Amino acid sequence: MDRYKVIGEFGNQYVVKRDGDIRNVRVAGKFKNGLILRSEYPVVGDWVIIDDSGLIVEVCARRNSVARKRSGKKYEQQILAANIDYMFIVAPLDTELNLNKIDRFLLLSQTNKIEPVIVLTKADICEDVDACIDKMVHRYGGMMKVIISDKDTDDGINGLKRILQPEKTGIFVGPSGAGKSTLVNRLLNEEKARTAQVREKDKKGKHTTTNRQLYELEGGAFIIDTPGIREIGLWINKEIYSVSDELDNLARDCRFGDCSHKVEPGCAILDAVEKGMVSRADYRAYVKLKDEIRFAEMAQNDMVKYAYEKKMKIRKREAGTESRRKR
Repeated sequence: MDRYKVIGEFGNQYVVKRDGDIRNVRVAGKFKNGLILRSEYPVVGDWVIIDDSGLIVEVCARRNSVARKRSGKKYEQQILAANIDYMFIVAPLDTELNLNKIDRFLLLSQTNKIEPVIVLTKADICEDVDACIDKMVHRYGGMMKVIISDKDTDDGINGLKRILQPEKTGIFVGPSGAGKSTLVNRLLNEEKARTAQVREKDKKGKHTTTNRQLYELEGGAFIIDTPGIREIGLWINKEIYSVSDELDNLARDCRFGDCSHKVEPGCAILDAVEKGMVSRADYRAYVKLKDEIRFAEMAQNDMVKYAYEKKMKIRKREAGTESRRKR
């Protein structure tokens, strides 16, 4: 048995690589039968064990993963990719900068312990790049890594290359039409990822990337292109640190430790909003994320309980089968 890296995911078929050996493989039936949650299946970036018949029989322990709530009403975890070092949050400047969406991607990177890098694309057609930078500095402070990319220079691409050192893996996330696949192609110096024009009416793009794929750069780093993400459903780890440093610091001065920042007397955040120290837009975005985190924690507790009970049923059934065989 050998260890391979998953470089492509196409439904129930995977492309794996080990040195120069590239194969199309599937999950072994016996291994598949023991899986309970969809998140236990292989994803791009995983290391897997391939048996002599060319089937995946094990997914090696993940260092981390990019996880979100699967789109739709059902609360279920979706793993986008595994074993990631950098999350490149791609935001286009040909439309108004959506800081609320960036907030959610930052939370996604934080809860999965992945270093975030914001990549502002299409700077060549932005009327005021400096104003966009000022917005980000006001929201996130000066510590956030930001790369500005345009089609006229290689400054942004060179900035990405400096970050992507050998053996490091970066994933590009963002809305359709943001320029993720264009960045991937420029890093690879060839057209491997499909691209398409955005609609002029609303500046929205089509899903030209429909599957997640991992590419190896010339220097030995790896990059993953992903389909555009319209819905960023949060999947929260217990070790999440901060939604907003500014507002989280204010929240420490609230009268009640479990303050919802909506109606309670002595709420430091509501007081700051009334005094004009915090904008109402920032306040609404903060409260919305806090509410979603609370809901996510409750839903995940229910799902963990469901997974445990299902696993116990499988073990009981297997024990019964083994007992009957021995008779």
